[in-house]
Amino acid sequence: MNAWIENLEIGDKVIVCPHFGQNYVNTVKRITKTLIITKDNSRFTKKWCSNPGDSWSPTSIKKYSSEKEQKINDQLRKNGIINKIRITSFNEFSLNTLEKINNLIRVKK
Repeated sequence: MNAWIENLEIGDKVIVCPHFGQNYVNTVKRITKTLIITKDNSRFTKKWCSNPGDSWSPTSIKKYSSEKEQKINDQLRKNGIINKIRITSFNEFSLNTLEKINNLIRVKK
């Protein structure tokens, strides 16, 4: 068992790590003898820190830190910006604006 699990209390934050998808921060709602239950009612075993019965694509939890939360938030912001750029119709921009964008992208590579 992970030593940090022993000190986990109701109201503590944990990092939830889905097998597919983006990590996120959640809060411990309840602790039983064998499970940790988060606010969104996800259940994780104390022994393996993973979602019981989900062997195909297990979700797990990790010890929270503000640095990890910042990395998660930064990645979410980055993904949002990339998605906004991805759906942008560049046909609406002038040639001059497109050349500026092209120069910016070329410099940042």
